[in-house]
Amino acid sequence: MIKHFSVIITLTCLLEVMIAAPTITVWYGNNQSFGQRGNPQTAVNILGNVSDPSGIQSLSYALNGGSSINLSRGPDTRRLLRSGDFNIDIFTSNLNNGSNTIVITAINSSNETSTANVVVQYTPGNTWALPYSVDWSSAGSIQSVAQVVDGDWTLNNGKVRPRYLGYDRLVAIGDKTWTDYEVTVPITLYSLDTSGFNGVSQTPGVGLLFRWTGHTDDPVSGQQPKTGFLPLGAIGWYSWDYGNTGGVRLKLVGNNLNTMQEDNSGFRLMWGVTYIFKMRVETIPGLGAAYKFKVWQAGQSEPSAWTLQGQQSLSDPQNGCVCLLSHHVDAEFGNVTITPITATPVQLSSFTAQVMSNNLVRLDWTTASETNNYGFEVQKSFNTTNNFSTIPRSFVAGNGTTTEPQYYSWIDSAATAGNWYYRLKQMDLDGTTVYTEPARVSVLTGVRGGEVPGDFALQQNYPNPFNPTTKMSFVIGHSSLASLKVFDVLGREVETLVNEVKAPGMHDVTFNAERLPSGVYVYRLTAGGKSASRRMLLMK
Repeated sequence: MIKHFSVIITLTCLLEVMIAAPTITVWYGNNQSFGQRGNPQTAVNILGNVSDPSGIQSLSYALNGGSSINLSRGPDTRRLLRSGDFNIDIFTSNLNNGSNTIVITAINSSNETSTANVVVQYTPGNTWALPYSVDWSSAGSIQSVAQVVDGDWTLNNGKVRPRYLGYDRLVAIGDKTWTDYEVTVPITLYSLDTSGFNGVSQTPGVGLLFRWTGHTDDPVSGQQPKTGFLPLGAIGWYSWDYGNTGGVRLKLVGNNLNTMQEDNSGFRLMWGVTYIFKMRVETIPGLGAAYKFKVWQAGQSEPSAWTLQGQQSLSDPQNGCVCLLSHHVDAEFGNVTITPITATPVQLSSFTAQVMSNNLVRLDWTTASETNNYGFEVQKSFNTTNNFSTIPRSFVAGNGTTTEPQYYSWIDSAATAGNWYYRLKQMDLDGTTVYTEPARVSVLTGVRGGEVPGDFALQQNYPNPFNPTTKMSFVIGHSSLASLKVFDVLGREVETLVNEVKAPGMHDVTFNAERLPSGVYVYRLTAGGKSASRRMLLMK
């Protein structure tokens, strides 16, 4: 009889284990605070996972005693990565000033119920101050210095790292009202997501997302959590571009995921090595946001020139936070430094250098607006970007104060054979000086071209902005089929300028946009298995 009783107790205990209530895990704690510094996005995110051996029948939450709202559970191929992952996205406008209570309710297939209470302290009205820096080693938690948008992130040894790899693991820093700023962060790459990245993920990458205010219903609507990621300012990242043109490279991607510029130099990042990612955005009056991006190995000198640059239009986001972005990549992010960008009196929209006949070097530049601009002096340096000197009698007078685009040019008639770097020294009426980023040309006796033979380059059109005609120049190193096409900002082809076999060297093409409306356009060169694109502005 005692033996039978023991068996009954054992079976009862097993049965109780089998029908135990679901387990709800809230990743960043049951007490969380938002808004104390400002708001990176329009919503806050309460992230976690729910599990039960018998399966989950339903998952929901209620805010401050309100009605129950169903929650989606992962995996969903997007924001919800693993089985049982959830993400409660709550608009800040729906939070009370002070304490808010979120009750999460899970019911398993045996109708056993579990609840988890999360207390959210929300402080409205603050704007995240600039400059701003994150020292992860002194941070008590990730959420105390940043805001996790997606993923289960770990804080260890002064760095943050996604615990599981998948679609858009994001950590937001800053304020959705930020406009012009520069971000520097060290990133160490370890591996790619072995589970794959097909379908909506397309291609893995790691880097920085700029001018973003949170998830939307564009281009995907009707999902919980919201999975639309547009609009966005720009993404500067290292991308494994398997699904498109192939290869691995640095890329600068704008709104609607249009490629602004990509690095075809062959520069590659190594696993386990730390690199410094630096990116900036600056508003150009009348044009929109200018983005710049460069990467170099930690411990080495910072390159003086930006690797990639691109111009967005006024219809693209003009403000937003910065996000650390790991998309199917195992990577660690180190301390973050963010500084504000002060608008310069003269807004330079383009600066190009190209070798003309008889080894003359022509410099062309365009300003979008000028304030108290006295003028420019041209400087050059041979084989280096660290030893510039002013060219005698190179002064070009400015236009004082104007909001209209101004076009300038100057020709250097003393460019001997070799690699030359040119830059402008811009001077205000009060004596303040500003230097532009350098432009490089290679001068070879008897050879006309903006780069040495064997290179591939697409130069900025001139003039830019333009109305209605402009000239484009490109270099190819080998005889090959060349294609030069113009697209609108939606990616629709509007004209084919070149589609034929071209000989090696420099080629010029004139584009007449008389029939097109004003706006930003992209022109793209493809030749010899390489491609490059630039943006231009038609102003009628």
